[in-house]
Amino acid sequence: MDKNEILAKSRTEKNKEYEDKVLTRGQVYGFFTVITVCLLLTAIDLIFLGITNTFNYAAILFAFATSIFVYSFVKTKKKRYLIGSIVCALLFAFALTSYIIMALK
Repeated sequence: MDKNEILAKSRTEKNKEYEDKVLTRGQVYGFFTVITVCLLLTAIDLIFLGITNTFNYAAILFAFATSIFVYSFVKTKKKRYLIGSIVCALLFAFALTSYIIMALK
């Protein structure tokens, strides 16, 4: 392998690492954006509209978190992502069920 091939391979590897870092940061910013919007909408519903059934926002939040954990587990096979997937899926099921029950009352 000559010098140019080694440099090209190094650039490709560094580019992949940078791309992975950007995607991870994008997921983090997206997650915090969803949290912020859900909390804002919950506050508006509770304070200004008097709506007490805000489980729909929790369901959205936990569905988003579940999808991130499931994807991370599938790609890495790390146990912590599996546990996060299960916990968030259960919380999503609880929030959705609570929302439906309260909506039908």
